[in-house]
Amino acid sequence: METRGAFGDFDGDGYLDLAIFYSQRDEGDSTRDNMVVNKVHYGPLARDLSSERIGTIRIGASSFVYEARAIDINHDGRAELEVFQSGGDGSVSRHLGRQDGGGVSVSREETDAYGVADLPYREPDALGYGPCEDR
Repeated sequence: METRGAFGDFDGDGYLDLAIFYSQRDEGDSTRDNMVVNKVHYGPLARDLSSERIGTIRIGASSFVYEARAIDINHDGRAELEVFQSGGDGSVSRHLGRQDGGGVSVSREETDAYGVADLPYREPDALGYGPCEDR
């Protein structure tokens, strides 16, 4: 089991939110559908990253999440959730999620597909923050 997360303002209220996934890594080319946690903690966040308001991340598959990132694709001031998730046979699918009601809805449509070794690299932002993942 591994944890992946991304910080961003998903609901546009000016507070930093935390999207978090806890899923089981694939074994070989076989996907494992075991995602125990897929939720978003809405800001303001406490020192331990907990919050009073928690929403579900609605996602079509429960396979392993290689990486999660917060990006503002349409420059509307709200972060979209970029999820790189196992597609089986060594492939990784890129999906986008947006704030929807009391949580984040991740599109079932794959926007891009990659090999595990070909995931796109993003430079850290001006403050030096890159993707959040356990090490």
